[in-house]
Amino acid sequence: MPDDKYIEDLFNQSHLEGEDWLNPSEDILPQIEEAIYSKKERNAIPWLWIFGGLILSLFIILIISNKNPIHSNSTPLDSSSIRSEKNAIDKRTKPSNDIADFEISQKTERQITNSDGQSVVKEIKTEGAQTTKKVISENENILNSAHQHKENLSATNSKAEETIIQKASKEPKTTREKERSLIGLAPTNGLPELTPSPRYFPDDYSPAIEESITPVNKGNKTTLSIYTGYTNLRYELNENYKSALSAADFSHDNATGWTLGISIDKSLSAGLTIFGQTMIEKNTSYSGHNSSANYRIDTENTALQNSYDLTMASPLGFLNSTVLVQRASSTSTSEDVDINLDLHNRHTFYNVDIGLGVLQNIIRSKHIDFNIGTGLGINHIVGLKNYLDQVNIDLDNYNAIQNDVTLSQQNINHTRIYYGIIAEVNYQFKERTSIGVSYSRKKDFNSLFNNGDFNSIASRHQVCLKLSYLFSDF
Repeated sequence: MPDDKYIEDLFNQSHLEGEDWLNPSEDILPQIEEAIYSKKERNAIPWLWIFGGLILSLFIILIISNKNPIHSNSTPLDSSSIRSEKNAIDKRTKPSNDIADFEISQKTERQITNSDGQSVVKEIKTEGAQTTKKVISENENILNSAHQHKENLSATNSKAEETIIQKASKEPKTTREKERSLIGLAPTNGLPELTPSPRYFPDDYSPAIEESITPVNKGNKTTLSIYTGYTNLRYELNENYKSALSAADFSHDNATGWTLGISIDKSLSAGLTIFGQTMIEKNTSYSGHNSSANYRIDTENTALQNSYDLTMASPLGFLNSTVLVQRASSTSTSEDVDINLDLHNRHTFYNVDIGLGVLQNIIRSKHIDFNIGTGLGINHIVGLKNYLDQVNIDLDNYNAIQNDVTLSQQNINHTRIYYGIIAEVNYQFKERTSIGVSYSRKKDFNSLFNNGDFNSIASRHQVCLKLSYLFSDF
């Protein structure tokens, strides 16, 4: 590989011959070889199966929850059925001595209706006029019989009332009548006081009771949250990569930065909630190592400068740079000089995070609740930039006057799958508004950088403040 050849050339230059540190003892090399080739690469296939299974489980939960909504135990009452039941009660409880108005209809090919006691015939198509006259005559007879029956019934009721009054006048005054006379009230003329009688219902009748239907709170709540906070991305280099870079005194730190995100939570039950989130992070990290070079007099330009193309290492992979070294004019020498360059790099990038997970409530009080959960998601790195911030030379009369990165990392996995855990505490200070603090740890399934035997994996730790608003109760 080109990188291995480059590292091998660094340690096999002619001016390094005779150095004792290039001849390690015989016990060291077998130990290094065993440490390098004894490691086995991780098998990512089981993790992909786990990821697929979790995603499938979440969609099944969503489908089941949508197909089985929570309903009230009380049966809704149809307004039409209530009205028909009421009409049936009125018909059964109407006094028998009431005389209903008659409406006589006769149906032939077209409908016949009666209005104001008159028979009206609408276009009856018959063979002669005698059929029409016969229908009118029959209807008039029916109406006359009904009016006669009504008059007889009215006369009968009048006679019954007179009889009751006569009997009451002959009876002695009751105590109630005497009391009314004493206080100056008009006598009732012996008429009995009318008291309401209970309404009659058939024995087989059981009226339907109209229940007040109250919407049932299903426990389904939808919450919108906004996040902002601190993120810490940690690089984990494999042993092969660390061993190859140890000779160059390689070092690096974790990437740190800020994060901003939005999430939507949907409660499935009183304690279980699913959520989806989108976050963007800006990260900055630093790395550095030493590199040796030979300052040659015969290749320097008229400004006493030499240019060097260097391959540099970082947690994100290898990158190339150009360094321009200048010799002080006060230095007079005709021999080549070995110099050591101390390289300091800075790396900045954005990470887009899209995730899906579940939360389980552990503690809930009037205003405070504590939840824990887990989830899966996808990372994607964008906007990667590298800077060679500083180059230090171990000799006083030599200075690096220009340094530029000419080629960024080429073996980065920009898109990666991760799994994570989360814990959060929320405080509700208004009816629909709450604030909270959350902590999450997310680790990638696949490597961030991969080049042959060299790779690195990233994990992130995030602490965020969040503001939440409950905008749906059902």
